[in-house]
Amino acid sequence: MKIQLPRENIILSEEKGEIRDGILYLHRNMFEEAMFELTYLMYGHVCYYCGKPITDISYSKEKRKGILKNSLDHLIPREFGGPSITDNLRPCCSGCNMKKGNMFPDEFRDFQEIMKMKNHREQKMSLKEFFSELDFIQEKRRYGEVQSLPDEWLEEPMKSVYVNFRLEDPIGTVFQRISQFYKKYKRIPYPIVVSGNKYLLDGFNSILFMKIERITRIETIKLENVIYDGLEMYTAHILSD
Repeated sequence: MKIQLPRENIILSEEKGEIRDGILYLHRNMFEEAMFELTYLMYGHVCYYCGKPITDISYSKEKRKGILKNSLDHLIPREFGGPSITDNLRPCCSGCNMKKGNMFPDEFRDFQEIMKMKNHREQKMSLKEFFSELDFIQEKRRYGEVQSLPDEWLEEPMKSVYVNFRLEDPIGTVFQRISQFYKKYKRIPYPIVVSGNKYLLDGFNSILFMKIERITRIETIKLENVIYDGLEMYTAHILSD
């Protein structure tokens, strides 16, 4: 797939990369931070859901943890494999982000309509029915019985990708979350995101779990208009069926 990018040539902050002639060249292993910065550049500093302005934007991973009011929403939630790409990110205030949780946008809109109901009793009954249906469809998504990602985003499994390992990559919490999810649902919850020249951009823990458990297939999103031209470290081979 080709992700949405600004039409003009742009140099990103912190020497993360630049856009030239419709191609994003990543100079550093800061893919997610680049996606956050580009999302704000493309969609402005206004909440996608309520229209409130979002100010004092910070793109640093370290600083971002303490600034909930300057947030971004994954339209397809991370829990259901939603990647951190511009097509799946929108500026979002902390209030809407917390209320939306792991809902899809259409589900969140239905929830918002119920919350506007004047009759408290009818609202309570509607909420009960809404969350019952939501729990049902979400469990089907976890098992993979209902597909979360659009077909046009996904590629055939790749035989090998280049992986740039960093000591600060979060081996621990995310890996354990994948492990626990796999034990119950027998599938890896997060796809890997790969550049047009086959460098892993997102999904290191998924790759690691896949290698340890000798899993041969994983959902893959290949970004044709993103090229990684930074430091090369080593290659991880992923065998497909």
